[in-house]
Amino acid sequence: MLVRHVVENTYLNATVLGLEAARGSGEVIPRRLTMPSYMIFNFIITDPSTYGSYVSQVGPMLLQSGANVLVVSHEAKIMEGSTPKMNVVIEFASAENALEFYNSPAYAPLKDLRLKATTDHSCVIAPGFVMPAR
Repeated sequence: MLVRHVVENTYLNATVLGLEAARGSGEVIPRRLTMPSYMIFNFIITDPSTYGSYVSQVGPMLLQSGANVLVVSHEAKIMEGSTPKMNVVIEFASAENALEFYNSPAYAPLKDLRLKATTDHSCVIAPGFVMPAR
């Protein structure tokens, strides 16, 4: 349902009301009350066989959790830094869902497997972002 919004600072007020400004218009639409969050991994694979075992087991677990795997690539173009790494970006419905997955007892042995098969690893959970309407 579209709602006419006439307050001057549309984005700020729409955010407070749980609405998101439609770009380039004075109308706002309901927005998701929870923002998606992204689990971002970077690492170097040192044991391809063990990493393959991790991938074959974690895939179904991610599907079951409702996560969306957005990026899996070791061929990303390096723009800064010097070490080519595997890059993985997974979208979760919220930061809470991402933390729940990461800290789950079911994922713990797989996390150990991933860490055993990689070096120079990092994992962050970053919230989604909505660009303010102008």
